[in-house]
Amino acid sequence: GQHAPGQAGALPDTQSDRNLWRMRVRLGMLAKISETFGAGFRIATGSGSPVSTNMTLGNSFRGSSLVLDRAYLKWDPQPWLSAMGGRMPNPWFWPTDLVWDEDLNFDGVAASLKPRLNERTTAFVTAGAFPLQVADGTPLTPRPRDKWLFGIQAGAEWLAENATRLKVGAAVFDYRDIHGVANPAGSNSQANDWSAPSFRQKGNSLFDINQGTLNTGVKLALAPKYRMLNIGGEFDFARFDPVFVKVAADYVRNIGFDRAEIRARTGLDLAPEVTGYQARLTVGRDAIRALHDWQVFVGYRYVERDATLDAFTDSDFYLGGTNTRGYFLGGFYGLDRNAYLRVRYLSGNEITPLRDPLTSVAYPLAIDVFQADVNVRF
Repeated sequence: GQHAPGQAGALPDTQSDRNLWRMRVRLGMLAKISETFGAGFRIATGSGSPVSTNMTLGNSFRGSSLVLDRAYLKWDPQPWLSAMGGRMPNPWFWPTDLVWDEDLNFDGVAASLKPRLNERTTAFVTAGAFPLQVADGTPLTPRPRDKWLFGIQAGAEWLAENATRLKVGAAVFDYRDIHGVANPAGSNSQANDWSAPSFRQKGNSLFDINQGTLNTGVKLALAPKYRMLNIGGEFDFARFDPVFVKVAADYVRNIGFDRAEIRARTGLDLAPEVTGYQARLTVGRDAIRALHDWQVFVGYRYVERDATLDAFTDSDFYLGGTNTRGYFLGGFYGLDRNAYLRVRYLSGNEITPLRDPLTSVAYPLAIDVFQADVNVRF
């Protein structure tokens, strides 16, 4: 098991291998309502996780549930202006899954400007506002604060004659009121229970908001604040068409981490572990569409404990979360038209072994994941 700072519970068994059979089904549509308006929706298998629509088989033959994965309106009044609202696909340019899991959708509104600078270069600016957790007051938690994500991103894309492409972007993602607030000391008040996250994976620094109260049980919440600077880029080299060589990289830093503020609010003295990066090299077909199409990739990931919010980053590497480093490799192979095999191996180790707050014993954690799946689309 492994403990986080201020965490009383341990992770489940981390010593045994697990073999899982999983399935995923998604069915969606984007309808053109008029020349400028569209409406999109998608239903998918799901179990309530925002970062995965996989369902694990082996449930006494019981059926799987479906969720409304997307439901949004899209408005394109000009070629250089677009907006979306509702439950929408990721509106950001994200060259890797360092910050955002590939299955994550966003609730809220986003708008993009895409002015054309010249024949080959297009700039873009995207801004968005997304409610994360909205709660009504109750007698136990009379004044909960709404949790939000605000973001803005700017960048440019350059396209050469032979389809070689370079795209870069820089963004600030600002989470509001997602940090933990301690319940009043010496009381059994639950007034600040709203500050505990409704979903998390693992890695971020936590503390017990009930510590020092008369409440029984532990209530874990995020110790730092999160405001991330994210810089990324993607280069597609198409000189050997139909074989592409693609290099993608991401860098993130939590510029909202304030050691003195955390100490005053939580009582924890946390060293800043706030940087992350990921790089990936891909060689092969740009898309797997036909028999014998192929693509291989290899990459390296390093994401410190509080570099980004562990809830929304990739859920496969290290089985989700932050405070991990390691490599991944794999490939795709076309089995037929619109059918392909994907194989991946992901090897992650902890960066900082976390310590039990009572015994100071360090608990290292290493997770290797092998995945093989068959995909079809229609």
